[in-house]
Amino acid sequence: MTRLSVMLRPRYKEALELIARDRATSLSQALEFLIAVGARNYEIDGKKVMDIVVPPDEGAMHHWPDNSAAFREATYLAFDRAKRKEPLSKEDYLQMAAKSPAVKVLKMPTSLRRPDEVFFVAVFESLSEETQHSFLADIQLLDELFHATRGFFDIGVPLEDVVDRFKRGESKLDSEG
Repeated sequence: MTRLSVMLRPRYKEALELIARDRATSLSQALEFLIAVGARNYEIDGKKVMDIVVPPDEGAMHHWPDNSAAFREATYLAFDRAKRKEPLSKEDYLQMAAKSPAVKVLKMPTSLRRPDEVFFVAVFESLSEETQHSFLADIQLLDELFHATRGFFDIGVPLEDVVDRFKRGESKLDSEG
């Protein structure tokens, strides 16, 4: 749960109180219910908001890459934590994903992304599928990739150069392996 402070007009506060009383819940639970109802109906870029904010696919956290090329590419990115001895529990994974700025950007509709976020998504999507799954399996590393790409963006490195850099690293690691 996340604490949130809101200011409402008196009529909306009264409406919220009525709904909470009708549902025999707290004001917080009534507000959460109303947001969920609204999110199921409100669309951004043709997608319902609830479809955007649903927790990441449970399958992603269990898809550990068995492709050695993916591990070499990930190693180039300082990704040796993908080989955890014990996988995260589903609850821990979902909690980390909920707080992750990178996951938030990946789920966000394209039209709402800032230029630095578009840059990050383009770099992420340029990675092999196995490496993308590796990053999704380690939310902390995904966030590190997010911050690194923002750094490249901030200093003006062209997207093509960043993508080429990752590709060269993968080729170099392939030739060493």
